[in-house]
Amino acid sequence: MLAVGDIVPLLFAWRSQSPYGFVGTAKSEYYLRDSNGDFLRSRRTEGWSGSVYLPWERWLMSRSRCQAVFPRDRLTTEILKNWTIPAVDLGNHMKDGFLPALDNHKKSPNQNLSLTPNSPPGAAEPLRILILPGSRSPEAYRNWTQLMDLGTAIVDDQPHRPIQLEGAIAPGVALAQLAETLSAPWQRTTPNTWNHGNGTLTLTVGDFYQRALKTHLSLAMAGTATEQLVGLGQPVIILAGQGPQFTPAFAEAQTRLLGPSVFLADDANDGVKTARFLLQNPEQWGAIAANGRDRLGVPGAANRIAKHLLKLT
Repeated sequence: MLAVGDIVPLLFAWRSQSPYGFVGTAKSEYYLRDSNGDFLRSRRTEGWSGSVYLPWERWLMSRSRCQAVFPRDRLTTEILKNWTIPAVDLGNHMKDGFLPALDNHKKSPNQNLSLTPNSPPGAAEPLRILILPGSRSPEAYRNWTQLMDLGTAIVDDQPHRPIQLEGAIAPGVALAQLAETLSAPWQRTTPNTWNHGNGTLTLTVGDFYQRALKTHLSLAMAGTATEQLVGLGQPVIILAGQGPQFTPAFAEAQTRLLGPSVFLADDANDGVKTARFLLQNPEQWGAIAANGRDRLGVPGAANRIAKHLLKLT
C-alpha cells in the first residue's frame, strides 16, 4: 500500500497490516530550517522533537512494514535518516507535469525555453512575466487585482524594456471577469490582449507548463504552481492576500519552504523594488536556479519512486 500526503493516509496504511510506503507531500524541514539545515531562530520551538515530522509520525515511518519513505526534498530525507526510517531522496513529483513540455522542447530545440535562467534577459530582449492569481474563486479575482497592480508598476518602472505579461489562468476562473478589471492605462487590442506603453498583457487558460518554461519572472499568489516555478529555477514575487488560502501566514510559510527563490513583497511598490533588484543583479539568478534544484529536484520523481517500489516487491 502506498500512502500519499500526511499522517492520515499514513495511519491508514499502517492499520492495513500490509507492507506500505509513504510519499510525504505535506511537510518539509525547510519550514523550520535554512538551506544549510540549521534551525531558523524563529522556529526552534517548533523543532522541539528534532524534525518537522513529530515523533508519532516518525514512529509510523519506522515500522518494519514501512518499506520506503519518499520525502519531498533532500534536506527532509537527510533529517529523517537520523532515525530508523527508510527515507529515499528521489525528487518531488510536482515537477513531473513538465515532462511532456520538456519532451516537446527536445523535439524543437530552437524554442527559447529557460529551464534554469542564469541571468535576466538583456535590455533589448522582452522580459517575460507570468501572473498566477490562483485557482480558487472568488479569491483568484481579488488576487488578480493585486498582481496586476504590481505588473503595471513594473512596466512603468522599466519604460525602455519590452515586457510581456501573461496571465496563467486556471480553467475554473472566468477570463471575462478578469478582463472587466482591466482599465486605463491598459488598452484592449484583441479579445485577450492589452497594451500599455512598452508592455503587452495576454490572458490564457491552460497550457501552464509550456508557458512556465518560457518565463523569466513570475508574480504569484498560488500554492503548487509557485513551487513548480521555483523548481524550474525561476524567481517568484508573491503578495499576501485576504485568503482564505493565500493569507499573510501562508505567504510567509511559503518563503520558508522555497527559500531565496521567493520574494514576499509588502505591496506593489515593494514588488517593483524587488523586480528592479533582480534585473540589476544577474548573479542572483544562478543562485535561484540552484536553490530550485535543491528544493524540488529534477523531473521524473514519480517514475523513480515506482521503480524503487517495484524493486521491493
